[in-house]
Amino acid sequence: RVAWVFDRARGIFAAYETKYPADAEPFRVLDVEREFEVKVGGYTQTLRLDLVVEWNRTVVDIDHKSRGRGGSTLFYEVDGQFLLAHEVGHKLLASMYGLPFGGVVVNMIPTSEQSEFKRKKLAINADWAARTVRAAIYMNQQIDAADRAAGGDPWEYPRTGPCVTRNGPCEFLALCDRGRAALSEYVQARDLVSD
Repeated sequence: RVAWVFDRARGIFAAYETKYPADAEPFRVLDVEREFEVKVGGYTQTLRLDLVVEWNRTVVDIDHKSRGRGGSTLFYEVDGQFLLAHEVGHKLLASMYGLPFGGVVVNMIPTSEQSEFKRKKLAINADWAARTVRAAIYMNQQIDAADRAAGGDPWEYPRTGPCVTRNGPCEFLALCDRGRAALSEYVQARDLVSD
C-alpha cells in the first residue's frame, strides 16, 4: 500500500509539473510556509501561509489543498482559515510587500485520476470575514474566562467545545477527565510501550 501511495504521489507531482511548469509560472515567489502574527481585537492570532507571491503587481496568498473530486470553492470561502488569511492579506501582506492585496487563491490538487488541477481565487465575503474576526475575539475571551475561572491551572479547565470537534473528541479527553494524576500513569504506560 505504501508503495502505491508513493507511486501515486510521484504521478500527481509529475502531472502538476506538466500543468504548471515552474519556469512558466505567472508569479514570483515572495515567501513559503511563513508564519504570520496579527493582532485581532487585542489578541495575537497566528497563521501559516503556504505560498505568498507577487502576481499581476499584487501580493497573493496561495493555499494548496488536495481533493478527491469536485472543484467548488464554497467550502473555502466560508472557512475561518481562509477568512483570517484574507484579513492578514489586507492588514499585513500589502504593507509588508508594498503591493495591493490581490486575494487568496486555492491551488486544488486532485488525488483521484478523474479530477484536474485548478487554481481558483476565492470570493471572500466581507461580512463573513468580519464575523470570523468577531468569532476569534469571542473565542479568545472565552479562553481568558476559563483561565481565570481555573486559576490558571489547565487541569481545571472545563471540558467542553474545544475538546470535541466535528472530527470527534480529542484523543486525550479521557486523560483530562481523569485529572492530573492520570498524566503520570499515561507517561509511564507510553514509556513501557515504546521501550
